[in-house]
Amino acid sequence: MFDPNAVDVPCRILLGRSLAELVAGPREEEVRRVRAESGANVQVLSKTLPAAFLARDECFVVIKCDDSRQLRAAVVGTLHRAFGVPRHERDDESKSRTVEVMIPEVACRHLVGSRGDRIKLL
Repeated sequence: MFDPNAVDVPCRILLGRSLAELVAGPREEEVRRVRAESGANVQVLSKTLPAAFLARDECFVVIKCDDSRQLRAAVVGTLHRAFGVPRHERDDESKSRTVEVMIPEVACRHLVGSRGDRIKLL
């Protein structure tokens, strides 16, 4: 079960509104599936964002979880729904996709790990 005290920094994915709608799905069915598959707390934020985001037609998917397996499953499920990438698809040079990752400074030491052991796993 989700433990809010275990979360240091949530993962935030910035998506265009049309992609966020794919992640949420009709009646939020898809985001519920991501939650069930990953065990993470996944939310699609759109109407509650500041006016600057609304004017740019952007939304956030916020993921909070207790461990890296849950985070990985939630991110994979989110990107799968947003971009229609099959989970089993291998890198294919003919289908180029880019995901930009912004990491808050406070989370960098958690990502890198002691002596760089975590970052090497990526």
